[in-house]
Amino acid sequence: MIDGVVDSLEWAGASRFSIGYEIEPADNAAAPYNTDVFITTTPTDILVGFIAQADMSNLRSSVRSRDEINDDENVAIGIDTYGDGRAMIVLGSNPEGSQFDIKILPNGSSDDYNMAFETLTSKHKDSYHVEFRIPIRNFSFSSDDTQRWKLVFVQPLLKWNPNPFTLFYACGSHGYRRPEVNPSVGKDFELENSQLYIKFQYLFDI
Repeated sequence: MIDGVVDSLEWAGASRFSIGYEIEPADNAAAPYNTDVFITTTPTDILVGFIAQADMSNLRSSVRSRDEINDDENVAIGIDTYGDGRAMIVLGSNPEGSQFDIKILPNGSSDDYNMAFETLTSKHKDSYHVEFRIPIRNFSFSSDDTQRWKLVFVQPLLKWNPNPFTLFYACGSHGYRRPEVNPSVGKDFELENSQLYIKFQYLFDI
């Protein structure tokens, strides 16, 4: 079960990764705020926990309608269950637990998409926590005996909105694979690749 607090004892058996660098405005320098990510699975769910350090006195965050987080701070996980770039399901939350979900297509455009998943959050002196419970049954994936899912963890470090339909991200990402198709096997995700990138993308076409 998740409670919105990423506790080291509760996540002791999870794989742990950090996003501790930035490429804008600094070039591959240490990020001013570190983000730790924990991920594990149960027979039915993918569990993800974020500890996102932030300037809590100036945190941009409000309770929002779904998919309308605007310029709020947020964290997100992107999942490509086929591992071939045909689509990336992005699930995210702001520090209040307000959710968003997007399906990014190979040409960079987005498709209307809604997935049922759970998020719980908490705020602390120098960070906010977000925990995700994502039912595996909500994804489509191949029938191959060995599954290779690619995952990306994101906390936007810089966001610029020249109009309501454009997003600019400076992010660090890591790709992972899940070796077994049967989630009851319980194997952890394995690091496959990592990268730094800047992304400038029109999410909506009107």
